[in-house]
Amino acid sequence: MQPSQLDKTEFMALFGSVFEHSPWIARAVWDAGLTGRHDTAAGLHQPFREVIRRSGHEEKLALLRAHPELATGIASASLPQQGVIPHVRGPLGPNRAQARSHSKMSN
Repeated sequence: MQPSQLDKTEFMALFGSVFEHSPWIARAVWDAGLTGRHDTAAGLHQPFREVIRRSGHEEKLALLRAHPELATGIASASLPQQGVIPHVRGPLGPNRAQARSHSKMSN
């Protein structure tokens, strides 16, 4: 059966725990409305992501508290590369590779 053809009870039974076991996300997707373009995995994934993106601070905080491993992924994705400090110039800054290649050519 296609997601756009399901009633709310069926949709929640199938998709209520798909996104981090947080049924409020699937509920918001259902409430926003589903069409035929949501009948593929990619088509259905987009509104789930959009619900999270548009959710309020408290909802996002609750999601992270329920799933702390998400915070680890977010933090590591936003941290600078190991050994690179963005606001520092020189060998530890973003131009570290340039500094290394320059020192190799000088030797």
